[in-house]
Amino acid sequence: MNTKNFVTVATVALGTATLTVTIFLGATIEAENDALPLAPTIARPELVASGVKMTLARSTEGEFRAGATPAFDLQAVNTRAERTEVRVRIAMTAVAPSSPLSRMVVIPMELWREERALVLGPNETKTFFFNATTNLPANKVFSVTMLAVDSPATATDSANKGTGLALNPPPLFLSRMGIEGLTFSTVPPVVALASLAVPRSAE
Repeated sequence: MNTKNFVTVATVALGTATLTVTIFLGATIEAENDALPLAPTIARPELVASGVKMTLARSTEGEFRAGATPAFDLQAVNTRAERTEVRVRIAMTAVAPSSPLSRMVVIPMELWREERALVLGPNETKTFFFNATTNLPANKVFSVTMLAVDSPATATDSANKGTGLALNPPPLFLSRMGIEGLTFSTVPPVVALASLAVPRSAE
């Protein structure tokens, strides 16, 4: 390649690089000015029963640690223009971490549950405090679920009619598991990574 051709190639390359940098910086500045979020906001899981929308959150900031007694806030929003009562069950289960390659079926163990009747006025919003009466074991993955249940009076009325079932039973997956409103873990990062490690084949 002679000197003239070399200078032409270098000039074209430099111009392309300058254009690329200009476009990149321009896009960056424009994104900062628009102040767009980097990721979409994920809505909290919501349980809706009798016109009441319910969501779960931690009562305290920070991570739950092994040995702690967790507490939760249940926010209930009555979407009806009348007094409404709904009975809800909050349950917490724990399971040991397992590798995705494992074929063993892991069955969660229930550590705590509480049922409570929530009464709200027309279009009222309330926050209800739930304190789990158990300490968190180490090296576990936890799930906190919400489930709308029939009041004892409703269950008795259904039984007296000879059916033994509620008139409008919830779907099967909801009646057994409920809505998973919150998840957390007491598994140390090193242990969590080890459970995901892929075993090497024997040489």
